[in-house]
Parts: sequence; C-alpha cells; structure tokens
Amino acid sequence: MKRWLLSTLLCALTLPLAAQKLYRCGPDGRTFTDRPCADGQAVERAAPPPPAATAEARAVALREREALRALAAERQARQTEAVARGTGAAAIRPPAPAPAPAASAPKPWRARAPKSAG
Repeated sequence: MKRWLLSTLLCALTLPLAAQKLYRCGPDGRTFTDRPCADGQAVERAAPPPPAATAEARAVALREREALRALAAERQARQTEAVARGTGAAAIRPPAPAPAPAASAPKPWRARAPKSAG
C-alpha cells in the first residue's frame, strides 16, 4: 500500500514539470531553456508517441534493415560476377607495381647540382 501511494505521489509531482513551457533562445534558436529570454520564442513540448506507434516504427526499421542487407549482398554478388567476367567498372584494376630493380643493376645517372661559391 505504501509503495503504491509513494509511486502515485511521485507521478503527481512530475505532471507540473511536463506542463512547463520551453523557450528557444539565441541567435540561431539552438539554445533551449525553461526561462524566457529577450529574443526567445515559446515552444510547445510534444507528447511522446504511444507504445503502439513505437513498436510499429521498430518493426518498419527492422524490415528496412533486412532489405538493405539483401540489397548489399545482391550488389556484392553482381560485382564479384563482373570481376570474374572481366567487364564493367568493377573489373578495372590498378596497374601492377613495377618490378624491383636487380641488386646488381647499375644506379641511374643523375646530374649533380652545381656547387655554390661559399
């Protein structure tokens, strides 16, 4: 009984907090405060969505996530197939690196910078 009474009392005390006005302040209107300001505008607080709407939104997000995974897998399969066929932009490969010179090969000639009179 005491727990029920305490929880009811706490809920009743939080109701006035939800009814307070909110003010948008600052030059860009990006600062929110519970006190009025000179250039501020009063903003109404939106009620939270009902639990049914939240559950529906989660279900939609899950379906969309699965559809995106399927599309990504399909795209990856198409690109792998294009690379195997050697066609399309997916088959373009960067040039192979130049082979390293042999250790006994002569070094390439470079002109030296003229010495400056110091």
